Amino acid sequence: MVYDNFIGKYTDISLTAKPYFEKLQLFSIVLYFNMLTKLFCDLITKKRATIIMLNRLICITFVQFVLKTYIMMYRRYIMLICCFSTLFLFSNILLSQETWTLKQCIEYAHENSIQIKQANISLEESKIDEKQNYASLFPTVSASAGLGVSHSKATATSANNTYGLSAGVTLFNGLRQYNSLQEQKLNVSLSELSLASIQKDIDLSIVQSYIQLLYMQEALVISQQNLEASEAQMSRSKDLLQAGSISESDYAQVVSQNSSDKYQVISAQNSLNEMKLKLKQLLELEINDEINVESYTIEESEILVPILDKESIYNKSLQVMPEIAMTKINQQVSELNYKSSKGNYYPTISANASIGTGVLLNESTCFSAQFVDGFSESFSLNISIPIFSGLQTKSSVQKAKINIQNTQLQGISEKKSLLSTIESLYNDVTSAQSQYIASKESLTASELSYNLVEEQFNLGLKNAVDLLVEKNNFLSAQLSLIQAKYSAALAIKLLNYYQGLPIE
Repeated sequence: MVYDNFIGKYTDISLTAKPYFEKLQLFSIVLYFNMLTKLFCDLITKKRATIIMLNRLICITFVQFVLKTYIMMYRRYIMLICCFSTLFLFSNILLSQETWTLKQCIEYAHENSIQIKQANISLEESKIDEKQNYASLFPTVSASAGLGVSHSKATATSANNTYGLSAGVTLFNGLRQYNSLQEQKLNVSLSELSLASIQKDIDLSIVQSYIQLLYMQEALVISQQNLEASEAQMSRSKDLLQAGSISESDYAQVVSQNSSDKYQVISAQNSLNEMKLKLKQLLELEINDEINVESYTIEESEILVPILDKESIYNKSLQVMPEIAMTKINQQVSELNYKSSKGNYYPTISANASIGTGVLLNESTCFSAQFVDGFSESFSLNISIPIFSGLQTKSSVQKAKINIQNTQLQGISEKKSLLSTIESLYNDVTSAQSQYIASKESLTASELSYNLVEEQFNLGLKNAVDLLVEKNNFLSAQLSLIQAKYSAALAIKLLNYYQGLPIE
């Protein structure tokens, strides 16, 4: 190990400094104790790789520094460094034991999800477009200045300066600018709702993965307990075989079941690791980051909680789900687009005004006099009447009218999709609650039957087949109970979320 390498490397230094040899031995014992404590903590906790590398680097540097400068330092300084190393070690232990609650997972995803960040950027772009559309209602103003030089054989070289200021404004264009501004305001609302919809999808995915992860953790515990019971049965069966109470075929069946139980534990562990990876990917954690969720007991009152009727839940979800609000705004946008398209039938009225002056640089007249004398103004009022545009206006109006019908159908489709989701979740809750009650009764009966058969098997009154059948029935009842429990918990959380209630 790395600590042994560095201790062995610097043993010669300690031997050459005999007066300090005993102190160095004492320090080595402290260092080894620190090392063993760290290794023990590594066995019971899963550290992030970055923390492991940092801790090892600091410990190596610490050993090098202390052993090289040990003779020149006082005991109290060494003790301070030892205390610092121990504190750093235990701070890493506390960090490695950090667990994620469901609320923490959701908050972290809201802050770090790339999809949410991109939606925020789109929202900012929509706000910029809104400001730009609002500014288009104001007149445009521009200034100009120019320097001209002319030369010919008949005349001398002349130079002149010109200055101008112009402005223009659209007085009427079929209310297209006004409708465009209103449409852009709605687009900002659509961007906000799109952000809320992305957050909702991420929240639902995290909730599902988190609850499934809790289920797999408990399933793994049950599988491990089942394996422990299987090991005990195999040991007991071996004693019964030696005593002649059971046959070799019965013992072989018990050994075979033990192998199956080991495989069940491995399979449950693999499923748990896969679900951890899925949750880690949803949170977009780094490659070396580990995730451990906070385990908590789901009370029976949380599972058998009464729920509202489907119609009440559906009516509430219509008020809070962002997708429903988006369809309503899309209908308003399509209606404004239709009005803007019809505005192309109307004439466009605009006004323009300008002022300007010029100065000849090679004239004897002073600059200010030329500037005032050359001053000119102009004003124009323009009107453009559309007569024929190759059916472009008519086509755009017809398409806009069709788009209104399409958005209305999208709204109806979204409501039907939401209703289907609510009905499915409602049925999931009621089914899981019923299954939980039935599974609880089945578990009680299976446990009693298994205990009785196990006692009879130990007395030689039952064979291995009867024992293994009851054992598998008991395991199946346990898994069915927790599956119903977590299915109900998940469906209830999702139903509450669709009603606008926060996830806890």
